[in-house]
Amino acid sequence: MCSVSSQEDDDVKAGERASRGAIRLRKPFLAMVVVQLAAIGICVVVGLEGISRLDATINRLVVQDAQFLLQATHIRRLFRTELLLSSERRALDPGPQRDEIDRKIQQTREERSALLGRLKAYQEPEAQAALPSLERAHVESEMDPFGTYNLWEGTLANLLEKTEGRFLNLLRETERHVTAARRLLIVGSLSALVTALALGALVLRRVRQAGERLVRHEEQFRRVVESASSLLVVLSPTRRPIFMSPQAPVFLGHSEAALADDFFVWVKPDDRASVAQNFDECLNAGNPIQGLRVHAVRADGSEWYAGISLARVQWDTDGEILMQILDISAQCKAEVENRKLEARLRQVQKMESIGLLASGVAHDFNNLLTAIKGYASLLANEANLDASMAENVEGIQSAADRAGVLTRKLLSFSRKQVIDLRPTRLNEVVRGMERLLARILGENVRLEVRSTPEPHVCLVDVSQVEQIIMNLAVNARQAMPDGGLLIIETSNVVLGDDYVRSHPDVKPGLYVQLMVSDTGTGMPPEVQQRAFEPFFTTKPAGRGTGLGLSVVYGAVRQQGGHISLYSEVGVGTTFKIYWPAIDDKAAEVVPAPVPVIRPVLNELLLLVEDDALVRSFARRALKAQGYQVIDADTAETALSLARSLPSPPALLITDVILPGRHGPDLAQALREIFPDLPVLFCSGYSEQLMCETGHLPPGASLLQKPYDMYALVARVREILSHKPA
Repeated sequence: MCSVSSQEDDDVKAGERASRGAIRLRKPFLAMVVVQLAAIGICVVVGLEGISRLDATINRLVVQDAQFLLQATHIRRLFRTELLLSSERRALDPGPQRDEIDRKIQQTREERSALLGRLKAYQEPEAQAALPSLERAHVESEMDPFGTYNLWEGTLANLLEKTEGRFLNLLRETERHVTAARRLLIVGSLSALVTALALGALVLRRVRQAGERLVRHEEQFRRVVESASSLLVVLSPTRRPIFMSPQAPVFLGHSEAALADDFFVWVKPDDRASVAQNFDECLNAGNPIQGLRVHAVRADGSEWYAGISLARVQWDTDGEILMQILDISAQCKAEVENRKLEARLRQVQKMESIGLLASGVAHDFNNLLTAIKGYASLLANEANLDASMAENVEGIQSAADRAGVLTRKLLSFSRKQVIDLRPTRLNEVVRGMERLLARILGENVRLEVRSTPEPHVCLVDVSQVEQIIMNLAVNARQAMPDGGLLIIETSNVVLGDDYVRSHPDVKPGLYVQLMVSDTGTGMPPEVQQRAFEPFFTTKPAGRGTGLGLSVVYGAVRQQGGHISLYSEVGVGTTFKIYWPAIDDKAAEVVPAPVPVIRPVLNELLLLVEDDALVRSFARRALKAQGYQVIDADTAETALSLARSLPSPPALLITDVILPGRHGPDLAQALREIFPDLPVLFCSGYSEQLMCETGHLPPGASLLQKPYDMYALVARVREILSHKPA
């Protein structure tokens, strides 16, 4: 623990509190000592009082016996005086002397009578026994003083002897009792002293144990404070630290002297006013404040975020503020990452929604292109077609092909294009495009291709990878109008948990990376957020479709990859594409055989297509090759027609997606009637997508839209030629 204060009044108050705390710690001991001393004093006082009262009682008895003894002796002396006066009276004749002696005798008798009256007040048995004899001797002595001599002399002698013996015994008993009382007082005092010492030792031991517990509790409190993840500080009303944990300088990044001079030195200037306002509010109103966030800075310039809680504590008459400081930099960083993830998730959801829209448009557009290309191929197959008409038909077919490219871009963005995934090394794909890219980029853009020495194999569609590289290269060239550098690099990378946490759609593992970097103008953040959106472009109206990067995004995702974008205005742009590495050998590209249309027999075909233009073209194209065609626009109509046929059809040609019952359900129902019926499905979506969504059974034959007469007839002929006879 450490206490810091730079003001004299804070030091004085802290010293007073410490002194009061020390006195409180000594109170139990002092109280016990005072109690013991009081007990000893009371014991001594009570003992002395007892001795004093005993001594007084004994003295009273001794005085009483002494008085009795004196009275008895005085009575004896009066009897003897009367006897002497009576003897002297006998020798005198009547006259003044004799009268004087009579007067003295009478005075003696009166004094003796008074003493005998007093003697009656004593309750001693001897006095009460001797009193009748003395009273009789007193009365008879008036008539014969000499005849009563033996009576009063024996009685008084006996009384005086007994009284003197009792008096001596009383003196001896008094001395003995006083000695015993004194001994008892000494023993009691010593016992009280020993008891006081024993109790004092017990108190000292208890005080020592309490002190040890206090030290342990203080040590535990110190360890708790030092090991806590938050910092505890007590501030005076003048915002000076009264108490703070020893790790405060390390935690806050400022020296102890700097914190003592200005504790809020670690708070950035922009947030100090808010902290001061909350401090004053807590001090004045006494309401605790929780969850206050401030931007902090250490002495070395590093910045961090702190969470502050304030609570008022009342010590004696002063009110202080307990401040708890917690480093919430990781929490704030996590919140920022969460916001980024939410933004990325919203972007992905938006891209998915746009992809669904694009796929729907592409599907309908494919039907139109199928009809356009089909009818154009029918016209081109006419024998009496002149040169001008043939040129027109060729223009229609060229426009349809270009429209087909646009449709494939939409399907590529929505990840519903037909793909051919094969084990591939990206080095070979990039090296194969190096010359073509150099011609496209021009002389003012320098191309560098960097390949990893031992590339891993990944599962990709080579044609789509080439399209991705081409789109990114064209995009880079447009970003470098005055020339620059384009780097295409392949490498093997491992994406760990840190990368996965910020990209939830990526799994950790080994990846093959394709990185395309340019030194162009770069993109601002608002453009980066929308870079992969379809139809978004920064070019003027009429220049660019805005499908370049969206097609790249869709193609990468369709092949199971991941793409990220990093760009700075005036520096350049980098695209990083990751495909999972696989343990396989790269496949060789084998050109697909071109089907040959051969003459056919008069087979019966069942055509099911909900689009009237496509159905009309397909029917005419198949009939032109000699097939018999029965067509329907729904599955229910096709089932009704099939049940009425005299013989089973040779082939079912059906669209996958039909109103009501879809093509696969229709095929299954017809195979219950015609078990060996072959089926050719048609769709603008890929075979992979149709299989994954359950719309197409595995191993089914699929003809991709848009198709022309030659593709349709060739595929029909291929299936019928493999049909068992």
